[in-house]
Amino acid sequence: MKAMFEVIKYEGDNSNLVYKYPIEDFNTKSRLVVQQAQEAIFYYKGQMADCFDVPDTYVLESKNIPILRHLVNLPFGKESPFHAVVYFVNKTEQTNNKWGVGNVPFVDKAYPIPLKTGISGEYNFKVDNAEIFMDKLVGTLSEFSGAKLKDTLDSFLKSRVINHLSKYYQENEVDIFVVETKIEEIAGYLENKIREDFRDYGIEITKFVVTNIAKHEDSMEYKRYYEYRTQQQALIDIQNQGERAAAEARARMNVSIIEQSTQQDLDARAKKVDAEATKYKRDVEGYTYQQERGFDVAEKTAGNEGVGNFASAGLGVGVGIGAMGAAAEAVGGLYNDALSNIGLGVSQNDAQPQKAQEKDIFAGANLGLGDENQETPQSSVPTQLSAEERLANIKSLYEKGLLTEEKYNQKMDEILSEL
Repeated sequence: MKAMFEVIKYEGDNSNLVYKYPIEDFNTKSRLVVQQAQEAIFYYKGQMADCFDVPDTYVLESKNIPILRHLVNLPFGKESPFHAVVYFVNKTEQTNNKWGVGNVPFVDKAYPIPLKTGISGEYNFKVDNAEIFMDKLVGTLSEFSGAKLKDTLDSFLKSRVINHLSKYYQENEVDIFVVETKIEEIAGYLENKIREDFRDYGIEITKFVVTNIAKHEDSMEYKRYYEYRTQQQALIDIQNQGERAAAEARARMNVSIIEQSTQQDLDARAKKVDAEATKYKRDVEGYTYQQERGFDVAEKTAGNEGVGNFASAGLGVGVGIGAMGAAAEAVGGLYNDALSNIGLGVSQNDAQPQKAQEKDIFAGANLGLGDENQETPQSSVPTQLSAEERLANIKSLYEKGLLTEEKYNQKMDEILSEL
């Protein structure tokens, strides 16, 4: 058999992803040249026998092709012919591949009719796993260009974009009116998903870009949806206005309640302070609440000019004089009650000369008021409290907290000294 010393290599452009070397008969003296970003794969009877993915020049000696040598039963260390099919796989990055989908469904949960959206962009890719790529996409083709791969995967890419993007719309409750603001987020989401899908074909997506999202605003479905959303927003605005008005009313009510409560609290505190100040003043000056009221009555009575002149008024009518005398006795009784509360009341015995004087005045007027020996009615001036009663009153005031202990002891001593 004629020995064939072949140099096996591919020097075509990078647009071709797969190149099948035309010669299939070699020997162990043939040389294999693998260039940068290339991988050479040997097939024997349709089965991958050996692969070379490191750039270098290889002499196909038996030790360099162990799987193929085992399959072909090549003798080790000897020059031997063999038959194999060699493919070169280009693993350079394929750039600027356009893509676009025009019927991605958009569904609003509150609206029964789905809308259609469009999306487009570009992506870069390269062959990552040559064995998977050859098995699933190339097969027995002698050549396989990047353009052909794009055509082959175009329908697959579109179906995956529709599936992933419609799920994104639903899971993230995207508002179609502002979907353009999500374009970068959508691009990143699709890139991760599409990269996983293409990996199953031995292809790596190195870049995935979304350049446009279309909403088909001229379609009847979109216009109807726009009207629906406008009506819904109007209802929401009305509801929000009502809620804001109610919130403002509640806020005003709360402020009023707080202000009223604060004023009431201030008034109560002011009354308490005044009461404490009055009590302190009484304690310092040495008198009780009842005595203070007695001072007030006495002061008002003394300031009334008519009271002091009842007995000496020059009235010419006897009935009038009698009436005025009775009034004078009543006022005098009130005056004496007031004085008795502060320990200055007039005693029954002290009141008798006054009554006799008044009687003499009336008798001298010859008004026929009766015999001088006629029994005089009981005076309206209250009698002086006994010492025992006064001591009981002082004790009661002390127990109610209206007298200090010092003032209580002082009053007790005064009353006891009179016995």
